[in-house]
Amino acid sequence: MEAVFFITPGLVNAHFHPSQQLNRALGIGLGHDKQMDLLHATDQIKDPKDSTLLSYIAVLEGLKAGTTCFYSAGSNIDTQFEVYKTLGVRVACALIPKDIASDDKHHSIRAKTWQTNERLEKAEFLHNSFHTELVRVHFGAVNVRYASDELILGMIDLAHKYNVHFQMHAAESMEYVQNVRN
Repeated sequence: MEAVFFITPGLVNAHFHPSQQLNRALGIGLGHDKQMDLLHATDQIKDPKDSTLLSYIAVLEGLKAGTTCFYSAGSNIDTQFEVYKTLGVRVACALIPKDIASDDKHHSIRAKTWQTNERLEKAEFLHNSFHTELVRVHFGAVNVRYASDELILGMIDLAHKYNVHFQMHAAESMEYVQNVRN
């Protein structure tokens, strides 16, 4: 019997936070800002094994749905490299930290704030350690509201240095848009 093969297009998930995917169901019915608060609160109680397991589940679900390539972003992406390498999945990962605290939020729901130089060094380390043809490591910052000019420009410089892309959330809500306009 002759084998029959079909070539089908793959799907690209162009913005993916694998360790948060399952948590998104917790915020159904909430506004964007409240949903983000809930996601960041659950991030604070996860250990690396939790993040790795959640990432495996999210990536496997994506593959099952036909996704063949991911663009994965986050402020702490270390656990994602094992997942993509083990599964042999094509991905671009971007470390997108913040270095300006969101003091208007209670610490229990605030995304972690990093030291600028520490994140620039970490981003370069991740690139040098994990960047391959299959797993591309890019640079980024969370957004203009919670990232300093120093962090944004430093990440852009690293992207130029290694000839890869820079990624940043332009605006996540109308409040962010207003901050940029003001």
